[in-house]
Amino acid sequence: MDFRSFMKNRKPSDSDKKNEADIKEKLKRYEGKSRGDIMSELTRAIEKGKRDGTLSISELENYYKMASPMLNDEQRKKMREIIDGISKG
Repeated sequence: MDFRSFMKNRKPSDSDKKNEADIKEKLKRYEGKSRGDIMSELTRAIEKGKRDGTLSISELENYYKMASPMLNDEQRKKMREIIDGISKG
């Protein structure tokens, strides 16, 4: 069995379900906000993470993997661009 088949047939664990619920709850905070407001908040969070050493690219990647199924194509693309930009800079 290849990895893709394994993941497709895998049953979500309780922690997976909790993580997904947490992400959905966090994403709801952004409903109705403008793109500019969201980008400003993201920028502040990134700068804070850089200053205090808590910014983790692997955590951002995990967040992307969990959140991307709930995003539309444009949102997924923008989130990917942001993470890639942070990773390089």
